[in-house]
Amino acid sequence: MPKKVLKTFEVQRLQILNEAGQTDPALQSGPEKITKKEAKAFYEAMVLIRAFDEKALNLQREGRIGTYASFLGQEAIQVGCAFALDRSDWVFPAFRESGLSLLRNIPMKMIYQYWSG
Repeated sequence: MPKKVLKTFEVQRLQILNEAGQTDPALQSGPEKITKKEAKAFYEAMVLIRAFDEKALNLQREGRIGTYASFLGQEAIQVGCAFALDRSDWVFPAFRESGLSLLRNIPMKMIYQYWSG
């Protein structure tokens, strides 16, 4: 009976900033170049939606809003989507996309009201 050969499973990922907060040199040139201003805007957006998420989760735990699904750790995907879309693109946010709505200029108050029912 022939031996089974196990293939190595590998997940590819894109890391824009290293642990020291420096941009990947490969992204500093060419058509995909990310400027320092853009990197700062991405980071500020992630901090904003993280703060929104923490507040919403606290409101839910206090019983002040209904069911709420935290998106802790998923901030970057929402920021990436928001910044990649044109203003005319349609967005249909669902369960864990409150950050995307926030970055599309939906007032924070309205998003909290949505989760309040």
